[in-house]
Amino acid sequence: MRKKEPSWKTSASGNPATRPDTRHRNEPHEVTSDWLRIAEGAAKAGFYDWDIRTDHITWSEGIYHLFGLPPDAEPSFATWLATMHPDDIEPALTEIHESIAKRISISNEYRIILPNGSERWINTLGSTFYDEAGKPLRHSGICIDITARKEMEEDLRESEERLRLAHKATSDVVWDWDIVHDTQRWNEAGAVVFGWTEIFEGPVNAHWWVERIHPRDRERVNEKFFAVVNDPQADHWNDEYRFLKADGSYADVMDRGYLLRDAQGKAVRMIGAMLDITSRKRMEEELARRRAEIQSLFDSSNVGLVLFEARRPYTVITHNRFYQELFAEPYRTVGMIGRNLYEFAPNVEAQGVAAVFDEVARTGKAMELRDFPYDSNPPERSWFNWHLSPIIHEGRVVALASLSIDVTNQHLAEEQLRRIHDDLELRIRERTAALLRANEDLIEEME
Repeated sequence: MRKKEPSWKTSASGNPATRPDTRHRNEPHEVTSDWLRIAEGAAKAGFYDWDIRTDHITWSEGIYHLFGLPPDAEPSFATWLATMHPDDIEPALTEIHESIAKRISISNEYRIILPNGSERWINTLGSTFYDEAGKPLRHSGICIDITARKEMEEDLRESEERLRLAHKATSDVVWDWDIVHDTQRWNEAGAVVFGWTEIFEGPVNAHWWVERIHPRDRERVNEKFFAVVNDPQADHWNDEYRFLKADGSYADVMDRGYLLRDAQGKAVRMIGAMLDITSRKRMEEELARRRAEIQSLFDSSNVGLVLFEARRPYTVITHNRFYQELFAEPYRTVGMIGRNLYEFAPNVEAQGVAAVFDEVARTGKAMELRDFPYDSNPPERSWFNWHLSPIIHEGRVVALASLSIDVTNQHLAEEQLRRIHDDLELRIRERTAALLRANEDLIEEME
């Protein structure tokens, strides 16, 4: 009889094999209750566990929600592939093949299609575990919704393209102010950008410019502008404000000028350029709103997430609230941004953590530390599963993303089980020895 191939080896163009003798997804299995609690409590994430030997797959409740699956959906590769965007199936299967064959972790991004037809981006982070002979036993990991991040990246790309085209299509509004005679001359771009035709039909004065500054900006801009004009040591001025257009709307502008003075230091002329930054301002406001939304999701996760610089001493760029709570004082109070790996984990060299960071930064390959001990102050030992992934831009590792899961309860439970097992073995040995002695005594008496 030919041995049945696991469902992950089925081609995307074929019919994925279904797993025989399936069990209900809520049946007890090797995934710990602590892990399930974290998965089900985390926002936009779900965990999975695949027993490669039996081809049995188990999903947390988060997976069902993330992929828009009904409660009775069978955890299988067939179900998973049915949700995936057709263009992403083959790369995803290839990733699984390579990760198992090369014994590397998975960090895969792909699209899924929800029942309502909408698309969602998923990032799967997983690792395979092997027996002593190198045979794969099981594969476990986490699926995270990264749709918001992908949309932000696309928005940034589109915004940058719009700014590039706008820069090619327009030029700065250049002005020249004769301070002695209080006359300003503007180039024709002023009429194109702001609609004021009179500014190139003839000179205007400083009052014409001032009265077109937004009332809420006028006093601040006027005060700063003339402070530079009246300061004999100053020669540059710049500011941002809202400027009235001919159609009654206001444009956000960045204005800057260079001041010319006579031999006595008196200002006689200023030449400047005004740039319409309305689009940029709106983009910044939208990005700020999106960052706030993403940060809210970031902070709501019950998995520790942190971003490090990709070089020693691996300074923290940002982290979520849960990651900060994993550590003791003073980091719970003052935070960890700006601090480096060696400050909050001073024994990283001895424990080999720094070497792992070096390897990921050098190779661009994700790595994982399992049951990593951390001693806080006051002394209290915790254990974490720590997944470290590279953030790559234009072929270069620019940052390192760490995902930390607190497995202290699991570790302590396993330690307690080991102690119980050792205690039972000791009692069995003692009981066996006693029985042997009694048997020997009995034989002597009979003789």
